[in-house]
Amino acid sequence: MSDGTAIQWTDASWNPVTGCTKVSPGCAHCYIVTTPAFRIAGRKFVNGATDIRFHSQRLPQPLTWWRPRRIFVTSLGDLFHEAIPDAFIARVYGVMVAAYWHEFQVLTKRPERRLALLRDEVFRELVRAEAAQLINALRGYDHVRPPGDKSRAYWGTVNLASWYEGAARNIWEGVTAENQRWADQRIPELLATPAAVRFVSYEPALGPVDFDHIDCTSDSDPGFSALTWTEDDEGTLGDAVLDWVIVGGESGPRARPFDIEWARSVVRQCQAAGVACFVKQLGAKPQVQESDRYYLNGWHEPGPRILRFHDRKGGDMSEWPEDLRMREFPEVRHD
Repeated sequence: MSDGTAIQWTDASWNPVTGCTKVSPGCAHCYIVTTPAFRIAGRKFVNGATDIRFHSQRLPQPLTWWRPRRIFVTSLGDLFHEAIPDAFIARVYGVMVAAYWHEFQVLTKRPERRLALLRDEVFRELVRAEAAQLINALRGYDHVRPPGDKSRAYWGTVNLASWYEGAARNIWEGVTAENQRWADQRIPELLATPAAVRFVSYEPALGPVDFDHIDCTSDSDPGFSALTWTEDDEGTLGDAVLDWVIVGGESGPRARPFDIEWARSVVRQCQAAGVACFVKQLGAKPQVQESDRYYLNGWHEPGPRILRFHDRKGGDMSEWPEDLRMREFPEVRHD
């Protein structure tokens, strides 16, 4: 939809489908209805849902963007919403596989449907057929070559082979987890999903999350670390771990408080495990405890306090405690 974006952890957004239904507390103050595209069209949440709209004309957009970039897929919805047909999702994946020179970031709150589709041979064949058709069309652009002496169609075929073997080299799969409950529910599905990068968007952060103790909610499974792998984890999810964690407090006039100690904890967890961490923003209501208040403001009064930054979203790193100034990207792994 937009070759460019204000979202700090991506380069562009692409919305072949828009609209969603609220499914967890992080959705309560969803930003999508505040965007110009929704305001102009008069689209609002009614009983926790907006209408789902398909924009087939946007499907080819990434194929027209020749400069490589990270692309956030369906930033104004959820690609795995139950109202979106499997065949349409396959078309989206076909474009992602064919446009191998980009890195696509697919974020969902419905990882169980994604995992089921990516394991389904019929769905994978639909993607393969769509991608093969698009790759063949790329042969008309062989005069526009990536680095090296191979054509775009050649490298598209290489990426298609990777898809056929398990996971495309350029598709990052992620989930949103706003607190421990939703981390426990969504991360196991994510780690079972084939991907070049597996990531968690811990935003809007609404409570602390311990990524080293993910509860599978099974009486026979004691839980596991999503950041490091040991032989004890092999029976659960193999050697899959997270590659990237994004941290962010909530913004907007109805933002809920974000204790910066939650962010500090996640940063420490990622550093200890060698996992990339990207602190996006501290939100509109970053909250500090007594020990932080002296460090930041020179105050000694007991109890928490909401900090006030010049940046209303708390996105200016120069205003943060130094240990939270971290914006790392993961190394792309090809499973």
